[in-house]
Amino acid sequence: MSVEEWKLWRQDRNEKLREPFGWLSLVSLDWLGPEPQTLQTFPGTWTAQGNVVTWNDQEFQVVPGEAIYVEADGKQAEIALRFGKVCVRVRDPHSPVRLQFTETDTYDYLDSARVTGTYTEFATPRTIEVPSAYPGGVVSLTALGEVTLPGENPLLVTEGPSGPHVIFSDPSNDLWRSAPVDGDIVDFNRSTFFPASFTPYATCPTPPTQNRLSNPVLAGEKK
Repeated sequence: MSVEEWKLWRQDRNEKLREPFGWLSLVSLDWLGPEPQTLQTFPGTWTAQGNVVTWNDQEFQVVPGEAIYVEADGKQAEIALRFGKVCVRVRDPHSPVRLQFTETDTYDYLDSARVTGTYTEFATPRTIEVPSAYPGGVVSLTALGEVTLPGENPLLVTEGPSGPHVIFSDPSNDLWRSAPVDGDIVDFNRSTFFPASFTPYATCPTPPTQNRLSNPVLAGEKK
């Protein structure tokens, strides 16, 4: 990825964060049960019997790995399964976090931040579990292999929404990020923070234990 391509990538990243129903618009997360309940942030009455959710007079079957969206009063409610339970997350375009956002703070592009290591693919992908950013939750990840970078222990490469990536932490800050992996190359210029760094209503995975880098990564998004 060239500097110009990186600038376009960064612009696209900020635009996605600014979307009306993007991550920055989250205003609540509630867990549903068999007793009728109302939400402070979304109209209507909710119940959940197993994976069947009722909202007012509408009924939905929630499937693992998929979400259902309904809208009312200019807001969007996401119905999904998390940690084996049914939850509702509400997105509001008028969220103060979204309205106050301009862009992510980012280090300058560095050719040296595209680090070449040695990637070893697992014969069979492995399922691993890591703690979620949301208290008490556990997230399953698909580990595809390991990449060893100069001066570091092997990092687990897991399947991400946009392809293979490493979820890592490092001494540069107290949070954790994701960087894409392309063969033997880890592109730290495109390191991004997870939604959990912007909102308490995200259920993101935390890094696998072995993915703690000993050297600071002064590339990509910064806090």
